[in-house]
Amino acid sequence: MDYYRNSVPRLTQQRVFVRHLEMAAAAGLPVVIHSRDAADDTLRLLDSHAGLTVVLHCFSLPERLAELIARGYFLSFAGNVTFKNADALQAALRSVPVERLLLETDAPFLAPVPFRGRPNSSALVVHTYEFVARQHGTTVQELAARVCENAAKAYPRLRLGPTGPSASAHEQRPLGDLP
Repeated sequence: MDYYRNSVPRLTQQRVFVRHLEMAAAAGLPVVIHSRDAADDTLRLLDSHAGLTVVLHCFSLPERLAELIARGYFLSFAGNVTFKNADALQAALRSVPVERLLLETDAPFLAPVPFRGRPNSSALVVHTYEFVARQHGTTVQELAARVCENAAKAYPRLRLGPTGPSASAHEQRPLGDLP
């Protein structure tokens, strides 16, 4: 839900959000949630849909970090975590248990430093990985392996071939099966 732009009435957003949660539950799928300036309502509505796997896309709720970790949600950070003015977000990043951490581009928005202010692309996510690896005191390779493991848990139907996404079902295998 996005209360920042106010382009859609809040009640309409809430009704659509609840329907989204219901469909995810019925299909056995995770929910990927965009919540901007709508934390209280987002979490209140999630309370009545326990048991869903929740990914908070473009994580922006550092003040609710302890609660979100306690709920077992996955927190997905985008390029804005690299911004110089993102102190609260960076502090949250350092506190997120690695088993709850995901990374994303949020393209075409939120390009990481040193590309801030330009259109974002998937190719730039490496800069977010480098920044996050430094914050967590690990290597990019170790971080990438952990994020892949987390993605496999968050998205259990996700399949990956030997070198990346594969269109051929006989080549696919769950990420969790990777060495």
